Amino acid sequence: MSGTTSESMFGFQGLNTSNGPHQVLPPRAPIDGPNDLLSDFDNEPTPISITYQEYIDKLSSCMAEVYSLRHERDQLQRELRMASKMREEMLKWQQLSHSDLSTEVQSMKEERDQLRSQLEALGHEAGSMFQNAQAANFHGSTITAAKDVYNVSFAYTEDVQKRLDSSAVEIQQLRDERDILQAQLKELQHREEDRERRRAMFATAKLETSHPSINMPLREKKVVPRGYKCLVLPTDRTNDRTWPYQSDSDVEDLTMVKAGRAAA
Repeated sequence: MSGTTSESMFGFQGLNTSNGPHQVLPPRAPIDGPNDLLSDFDNEPTPISITYQEYIDKLSSCMAEVYSLRHERDQLQRELRMASKMREEMLKWQQLSHSDLSTEVQSMKEERDQLRSQLEALGHEAGSMFQNAQAANFHGSTITAAKDVYNVSFAYTEDVQKRLDSSAVEIQQLRDERDILQAQLKELQHREEDRERRRAMFATAKLETSHPSINMPLREKKVVPRGYKCLVLPTDRTNDRTWPYQSDSDVEDLTMVKAGRAAA
């Protein structure tokens, strides 16, 4: 460009690019600093490639150390979270144990209060009995007063016992009645099962005794006189699967029997 001076990135003077005569610029002031790679590069004892590789190696080692530190930090954070969770669990168990202990202490206190109230009631009863005895002694009828106190004390108990005995008798009667009804029900069930069994047997027997009489040949049918029932035997029994009788009335008797008209 016109009126400007070109200067290299390594710090040496350039030439004036203007149309005028050559002009020598003053030398560039060096840049102070330990990390400046471009200052006095001509006076460097080592090449730039070696220095760049060293810095790359240092940067890689620094990054590896950073990664290891981050990993260690994450591990410490996880351990801290686990420790906080364990602390919360321990606090929770401590609270539960404390609540259980407080509940147990409260139940023991209630039991103690109940025992104390029972003892006080027994003391009042003993005091009342002692007062009754004193009154009986004062009136001069100790034995009679003691008998009255005994009768008054146990009359209600005897009444309750009598009612319990009568209730037990009624309960036993109801149980006996229940047993009788259950036995009757079982008997009825057995009868119903027997009836169903006999009905099934009768149906099976009827199916077995049924026969296709229409398939019998006409020559084997015989005329039976009126008032007689007989068994008609077939002349040819080559086919055993064929029922040989004419009708259901033919199997009632194996011999010729004379039946009266009234019986018929």
